Amino acid sequence: MSIKEDRVAVGVQSVITANFHLFDHRPDASEYSALSLVGVALCLANGGHLTQAANVANYAVKEAPVALAPFRPELQSILWEGGRREGVVEWGMTLLEESDPRLQDLVEEIAVDALIQVSGDRRGSLEILTLCQRLIERAHPELPRHRLAVREYNLGNLLYSLGDAAGAVHWYNACRRSDPTYLERAYYWRELASFFHARQRWTWSARSYERANEIEYDDTTQAYLGDTLLYSGDYSGARGAFRRVEWNTTHVPRWLALQAFVAEMLTATDFTIQERHPEEARLLVEQAFPLLTAGDPEGLDFIGKALELDALDSCAWHNLGIWARSHDDAEMAFRALLIGASLDRHNPDGWMAVLSLVLATGVGGAEGALILQVAVDACGHELVDALLSWAADSFTPEAYEDLEEKLLGTLDTHKPVEGRVALRFIKDDGSVEQRIWNG
Repeated sequence: MSIKEDRVAVGVQSVITANFHLFDHRPDASEYSALSLVGVALCLANGGHLTQAANVANYAVKEAPVALAPFRPELQSILWEGGRREGVVEWGMTLLEESDPRLQDLVEEIAVDALIQVSGDRRGSLEILTLCQRLIERAHPELPRHRLAVREYNLGNLLYSLGDAAGAVHWYNACRRSDPTYLERAYYWRELASFFHARQRWTWSARSYERANEIEYDDTTQAYLGDTLLYSGDYSGARGAFRRVEWNTTHVPRWLALQAFVAEMLTATDFTIQERHPEEARLLVEQAFPLLTAGDPEGLDFIGKALELDALDSCAWHNLGIWARSHDDAEMAFRALLIGASLDRHNPDGWMAVLSLVLATGVGGAEGALILQVAVDACGHELVDALLSWAADSFTPEAYEDLEEKLLGTLDTHKPVEGRVALRFIKDDGSVEQRIWNG
């Protein structure tokens, strides 16, 4: 380690080095010390010692939180990847206590990067929640309203990801009051629609998706509109919405293509619109199960009555499919089992029933690859292991080897759906630029 008036240099075994040239600024003693620690942290991180690097970086930002602002991206990355995420939050909270309002911009950068890093991580989301709340509470009086709205909107999204629906709506409403132009942004309505869908407010969800597409048409939004209309009981409307989607040229989630199949099958069997009664329907399905298991066709009457109450009862369709398969009606079995699996797509038993039927009979083979990919997206590769285990007991060794090759070949070309990451940047004129990366 070398500390001079215009330079701080740190090296590890003369292989990994970090140099800071001080052209316009002469630090005081504590800043020299902090810069030295940053150098050590960078060298440790570059050498693959992330835990030790994070410990050093955490000590450095505590010693000189403001002076180390230029190294914010590097230090935040080290702290996060090295398991000292609380150090990121503490750094941001410390900066918010400073009187300089410009430091709030730095904290906002810390918060935005952290929000990206915690995507899908509940524990990490809880850690960053306090910092996002404090950013709003400590907002400088001269902060432009559109900047405040961004903070409120981000907090709403974070709370929604944590399951706090009421808190999310509060901040969504706050952001549009701070900046009414949110009402003219498609993404605002899409995310509001997603919230309403999760709360089973189907009419509000559909209207929000429609409003989003009025502002800026998007095939993924259109597909989600079809899904919402499906669950609202408007099966004919869902079919119409799905038919507008360009499935082969967009990044629409694959499972929605199977929901489109459900809408087509329902309308083809005279289910067009329905006031759903799921609880009453499920009671009838429970009464049907022992009858069907015993081979009593009276169970089909209960299934029919259940579907008249709720055509989206996945168990009713699954049981109907199992009955049809046991009576050698492969086409009916395929349709019923696929509807049941699509409506309960995180249940591996439903997919096993569909895929084993496809492999054993060849029915629905044209959709086999899509069904397998959706099933793996929903239930993981363990489903493939279970399917191969079933096939080993059901086919000859030669047929099994051929099947294994085809299954693994399908998965080799299969890229799991990661969803889309949307980042929004505020320009100097207050307008918002959105950039989307597809997984």
